[in-house]
Amino acid sequence: MKETSKYWQIFECLRKGIRDGVYAGGGPLPSEESIVRKFNVSRITAIRAMDELVKCGLVYRKRGAGTFATKTPPRRILLPAPLVERDSTNRTFRG
Repeated sequence: MKETSKYWQIFECLRKGIRDGVYAGGGPLPSEESIVRKFNVSRITAIRAMDELVKCGLVYRKRGAGTFATKTPPRRILLPAPLVERDSTNRTFRG
């Protein structure tokens, strides 16, 4: 059984929120600090999840203001594969 990395879990949670309209186009996403607290992860992990959303064209950042859902998300989203995952025996493999 695969164990998905934390940044990927956060990415998926936020992506689904954008898709389902929880974060309306142009609306703010949770801050890095609130993601850190909610998911009990490091700030670097929260940033990595947000970076993936930016790469997919689902969000954009405004320095000093936060991260916002794009008003018109891309019609087709190419999801990056998690780089390294672990199975139940804690062995690493490429995802």
